[in-house]
Amino acid sequence: MDIVAGTVTIGAVIVGALWGVNWVLGKTGTDIPGLQKLVTTVVLFLLAALVLVIIALPVLLWRMPKGFVRTHLYAGGLVYTSYGRPRAVTWDDVDRLVLSRQAHGANLFGGKVVAYHVITRDGHRLRIDAHPSLESDPLGEHILNAVRLRRRPVLEGGPAADDPGHRRI
Repeated sequence: MDIVAGTVTIGAVIVGALWGVNWVLGKTGTDIPGLQKLVTTVVLFLLAALVLVIIALPVLLWRMPKGFVRTHLYAGGLVYTSYGRPRAVTWDDVDRLVLSRQAHGANLFGGKVVAYHVITRDGHRLRIDAHPSLESDPLGEHILNAVRLRRRPVLEGGPAADDPGHRRI
């Protein structure tokens, strides 16, 4: 949400600058040599910047559907932060872990884990994105080992882990 507020602020500053240029031009007039060309250049620059801000705002809103997600591990579990709201999950609170993999025939990251879905006992689903471009994913490996150590099921598939057709691994 800070990005949206920043974008709106920048838009407001540009509109204020346009108003300021208009005010200065109204007080001084266009009698000063070269002022008309300078003001025209400044106004066109500010209008172009305003158009870019107007275009950027819906793009930013569209690209931020899930907010910023951060996951931090600690000895007894993990802290999952989404939309600025942290949620602590102990390893004993984990009901199961579901691995989402890229299809084997895919050109990019074929067969590699792309996300870990931690399903808690109370039904919350926490999606933790993997790093399939890396040779090893230390965060994912730690989560996988901690869940297996507590003998919780590790399933293959998508986030619909309630489906009995999921394959245990």
